[in-house]
Amino acid sequence: MINGERLVYLSRAMKNSTYKPIWIILPIVVFVLSTYSSAEQKQIELKNAEAYESRGVAYLEMRQYDKAIVNLNKALKMNPRDAYAHCNRGRSYAEQGLYDLAIHDYTKAIEINPKYEDAYFGRGLAFDAKGQYDLAISDYTKALEINPGDAGTYYARGFTYHLKREYLKALIDIKKAESLGYPIHPKILNDLVNDFEAQDRRKNKALSSN
Repeated sequence: MINGERLVYLSRAMKNSTYKPIWIILPIVVFVLSTYSSAEQKQIELKNAEAYESRGVAYLEMRQYDKAIVNLNKALKMNPRDAYAHCNRGRSYAEQGLYDLAIHDYTKAIEINPKYEDAYFGRGLAFDAKGQYDLAISDYTKALEINPGDAGTYYARGFTYHLKREYLKALIDIKKAESLGYPIHPKILNDLVNDFEAQDRRKNKALSSN
């Protein structure tokens, strides 16, 4: 029975009853009213949190990162379980080079929603920026498990493989990104092919000399 119905029912019961003492009825009335008030307050807080979140995202898109963080802080204070707000605050931190704070927020978003592709991708970028390439690749791979058709994630993972000098894996990912519509400059592919072939020649030379 929802709160409004409970109030009506209780009101009728009190009207029809001539023997229930007030000390029995009053605590029930107080409980029902407080429950209704708490639920209503929670709804107001969630709406306010959404408003702060929307404003924070708008500031983020305008590259006003400090203002974005201020508003997202307020949203998260009202609704700490908002994965979207955590993810966007993570983006705001990352755009300012605050990668540890960004990783913390992305991780929180993933804890709340383990299928949050954008949070894995964002955390991957932050790990990349810190030179933690294996962790970055792990997050890009997880993002691709959730959304196998994301060209940008293939490109990002390919770029990271290139930084690790794993040129064949890099080439495969970059070509996959291109096949999914990601614009790849021909020079990038040519350089990757050249790097892979040079690495392959060095390996063959090392093997032949042994």
